[in-house]
Amino acid sequence: EVKACSLKGERWVVLVNPGFPIQTKWAYKQLSSQREAVKPLGEFTKRIDRELSLSWEEVIGIMENDFEPPLFPFYPILGFIKDTLLSFGAQAALLSGSGATVFGIFRTQEEARQASTRLRHDTSWRIFDIPMGSTDLPHDPFHVGSSSQVSKV
Repeated sequence: EVKACSLKGERWVVLVNPGFPIQTKWAYKQLSSQREAVKPLGEFTKRIDRELSLSWEEVIGIMENDFEPPLFPFYPILGFIKDTLLSFGAQAALLSGSGATVFGIFRTQEEARQASTRLRHDTSWRIFDIPMGSTDLPHDPFHVGSSSQVSKV
C-alpha cells in the first residue's frame, strides 16, 4: 500500500549525475554482501504511515540510503559529490536509489542555483536544480499489485 503525504513548504533539490551508470543488480549484490539483516523501522518512520502532511525538517531528519556504505568505496566520487553538496549548504544530501545520481536539498532557489553554478564551473557532470514543494495530492491509499499496476483501494 502506498499513501500520499504532502510536504509542508518548498525546497530546492540539486541533482548531480557524474556521467556513469551503476548497474542495479550489481548494487543490490554489494548491499546484500555487506549487511546481515534489514534494520527495523524507527518509531518516527512508523509514524509517517499515519501522517498526511510532514515538514521538510521531519523528513530530512530521517533520510538515509543503505546503498551509500557499500557503493562509496567503489565510487569515491559519489561521496565527494555528497560532501560537496553539504559544504555548499545543502540541508541533506544522499545517493538517489542505487545511484549514480546524488541529490542535495536546499532551503532556497538562490542556494540551489549557487551550488549548481559552482559544481558546473569545474565539472562536466549533469546537474539540475529543481523546485520541490507542497502539492495537493489525493490522500487515498493506493495498492501496488504484483503486475506492476497501480490500483486505487
